[in-house]
Amino acid sequence: MQINEGRKAHDHALIALSHLLNEPWSFEVLGLVRYELGQAYFMLNRHLKKGKCPCGDKPEDLELYKSVLTDVNTAITNATLSPIPLVIDELTSYFSEKKSSHNCISFTLKKHAMTHDL
Repeated sequence: MQINEGRKAHDHALIALSHLLNEPWSFEVLGLVRYELGQAYFMLNRHLKKGKCPCGDKPEDLELYKSVLTDVNTAITNATLSPIPLVIDELTSYFSEKKSSHNCISFTLKKHAMTHDL
């Protein structure tokens, strides 16, 4: 069974969060985070364009990924780490809030249970 793009998108966002939580912050790490969040945004956008998602993905989810991606881009462009705590808070809150009501996010969090405690 092929994994849907919505689930892949959330997996990329969780990888980005993992980089921020488990590695010392540097601009090299932020480059990895930017890539993962870019993939999350791209895949979720493509997934949502296919029509209504049965597992609960919504345009608001896409906006969150766009927002945190913009914050990471700003951090890199301005050579500052000050937006990063906000990015972590937003992603952590998002996954914590969605884990009980969103099947793909719940599955993704269970898959990564050894590395994340949300």
